[in-house]
Amino acid sequence: MRILALALGVPFPPIGGGLTRTFHLLRSLASHHHVTLVAFTYGDVHDPPPYAIEVIEIPWRNSPDYEAMTGGDLEASQQAYRRLAFDTDEPWFASVMDPQVMQTALGNTGPYDVVLLEGTPLARFLPAIPRRVPRVLDLFDIHSTIAQRAARQSAGGDPALDREFERTLAFEREAVANCDLCFAVSDADATTARDLLGASVVHVVPNGVDTSYFKPASAATEPGMLLFTGRMSYGPNIDAVQHFVDDILPRIRTEVPDATFHIVGASPTAAVSALAGDSVVVHGRVEDVRPFHHRAEVVVVPIRAGGGTRLKVLEAAACGKAIVSTELGAEGLPLLDGRDLVIAATSGDFAAAVVTLLRDPEQRQRLGVGARAATSTFDWATIGDSARALIEQRITDRG
Repeated sequence: MRILALALGVPFPPIGGGLTRTFHLLRSLASHHHVTLVAFTYGDVHDPPPYAIEVIEIPWRNSPDYEAMTGGDLEASQQAYRRLAFDTDEPWFASVMDPQVMQTALGNTGPYDVVLLEGTPLARFLPAIPRRVPRVLDLFDIHSTIAQRAARQSAGGDPALDREFERTLAFEREAVANCDLCFAVSDADATTARDLLGASVVHVVPNGVDTSYFKPASAATEPGMLLFTGRMSYGPNIDAVQHFVDDILPRIRTEVPDATFHIVGASPTAAVSALAGDSVVVHGRVEDVRPFHHRAEVVVVPIRAGGGTRLKVLEAAACGKAIVSTELGAEGLPLLDGRDLVIAATSGDFAAAVVTLLRDPEQRQRLGVGARAATSTFDWATIGDSARALIEQRITDRG
């Protein structure tokens, strides 16, 4: 079978949750089929793929209006913002991109037996795919849920956020309607895909973790070390670490003065880098995140926005770490509060939970054992084979 996969980034190396998922799903597909990946690149140098796959890199370009909005001309910037926020039916994640280079590349590829879209924004390019070709949409983030939450959480209401939810919902509904099969990362997201987006054929393909790679170690922990991991150009991650440094870490250090917060993840923005100080270390991209997990006493996931399920939680759990998370941070994962991790609803609760764990190594150990056990069914190889079988079966049924 000839498979065309579209992705928002090149997953070699697999940095961040979305690219890690893409990396493992494509690994399984490439083990049995000819796979061509067409993906955006952002000026980074990529590793050679560790499995047989053809890679076509597409240089990312912002749309002209987005360039004008972020440029130095104030009047042009304001006009471009109004056009992007109110005068187009495309949500921000679609209108930000200049589609021409990708569309040209797609016109020069093929033929293919099936197309896999790794993320809803790539539905922007469905018109460039012949309708006779089956399409599979991987909804690893349901953007309508994210936009709806942002609108509801806005103090006093925000017409721009309401508008964003409306057009995001319309975009995702059209994307789902024009695809033959959808993947969701959890039962909750699958229900949302059916009830909110109108998906008729949707299967759960959860996020996973390589439990032979991420595993507990006997290395000594560093007293007071708190860890957050994730791509640090991603909005929900930026919000999480800023919130933690501003509202939670000072409460912790009142009780544990030597506590330090380590932020590990590629592409930290200027706002993230500015958090560095005596009690905050911003590491940026690292070659291997496992030593940081092994040194940390507590992994923190103060996520307040976003969707899907978070690989950072699965990786920490596989390493047998004590985890404190918001409810949203652990959403969609079979980790039980009090057995496998601690869920905290408020900044005060979050800080208190971290302090308790820093002072109680036996409780850290108990939670780590529960977390590790809970990851046993989330092996990437099994998940990738399941996704491949679903695609193969769908093509057989359709043909």
